[in-house]
Amino acid sequence: MLVRTVGKQFAQPLRPRSKDGKPKAALWRTVEKSRSVDSTSIVQAWLSTYVSKPSARSGSSAIRADYCDFLRTTELPIGVVYADPPYTRDHYSRFYHVLETMCLGDHPKLSRTNLNGGHSISRGAYREDRHQSPFCIRSQAPGAFEELFKVVSERGASLVLSYSPQADGDRVHPRVMRLMDITEIAKRHFPYIEVRRSDTLAHSKLNRTDLHLDTPEVAEVLVVCRS
Repeated sequence: MLVRTVGKQFAQPLRPRSKDGKPKAALWRTVEKSRSVDSTSIVQAWLSTYVSKPSARSGSSAIRADYCDFLRTTELPIGVVYADPPYTRDHYSRFYHVLETMCLGDHPKLSRTNLNGGHSISRGAYREDRHQSPFCIRSQAPGAFEELFKVVSERGASLVLSYSPQADGDRVHPRVMRLMDITEIAKRHFPYIEVRRSDTLAHSKLNRTDLHLDTPEVAEVLVVCRS
């Protein structure tokens, strides 16, 4: 609530000046609006909301680990794996690096862009060591999906994969892999593959309509893989 960036997700800080170098007159109002929020009352309200919810019927646990290492080593019974990997070249770490630094309390080196001979700090002031997902890299994505299907299949579990197909046209945000190519990889590890449409879902967009890209008619599909 106190963040004042594009989309409020830390990745795209607002530029305080226009292209002509003049300060943006209305920017201070948006910053003031965000920073005038009482963060303590918001946290307390959400805590009260969570406390009021019914408890889980059975025990649950949160585990921080590489999913491949976990699936290969855990003794817990696993019936279904739900996977929601990124589907564009935008690494999720762009959106969370500020929070990560706040939690670590360190002073990381900042990544630099290729502009001006590589001496300019990235606009988002990203950590130099931020995580880079292979699902976001075209050359590595096929291998990442191959590993995902393989490790889940070896556990004898079913897999539900959430993915977003690419829209037609020139003004689109390209997907790292086509859905048909992903399903072809899945067929090498699962005998039963079903693609289900999620017609009721839609992706959130920026407020400025002139920046909207073409989006697919179906925002999300579920690739259901069973042994």
